[in-house]
Amino acid sequence: MKKNILKVALLISTIALTGFITLHQNNKKQINLPVVFSVYKTSSYNAPIYKDSKVSLRITITAEKGNKKELLWQRIYPNRMISDFPMIGRASTQQVKLNQLFGAHENIRVQYELIYDSKGSILQTQNSELLTPHTSDQVIRIAI
Repeated sequence: MKKNILKVALLISTIALTGFITLHQNNKKQINLPVVFSVYKTSSYNAPIYKDSKVSLRITITAEKGNKKELLWQRIYPNRMISDFPMIGRASTQQVKLNQLFGAHENIRVQYELIYDSKGSILQTQNSELLTPHTSDQVIRIAI
């Protein structure tokens, strides 16, 4: 009799645990999140002071949950003459698709860093944006 009660209790515990794990997994919805990067210059940069000025760009996408960060995607664009970048009407674009499970407290962050080099003088700027998993069009505009 005790063995049967123990077996039934063990069976109920197993079913309950399986149901909890399934429920937990179903609370996370897998979505495809397309992100478009648009890179352009905001000025013609034709002045002589910009003649040999270059800029490099690093874009990083991370998933953040609490204090933990997971790298999802990264690209480093090498030095390029500032004058070679297109104006906003003809911006360079790249689309990245993220297949990511979004948990209850998970954020997807895009961080980009621009490093300007003008005749040995270095200027570094950073910016970051949080992506919203419920928005279908994520466009990150990066102005040079």
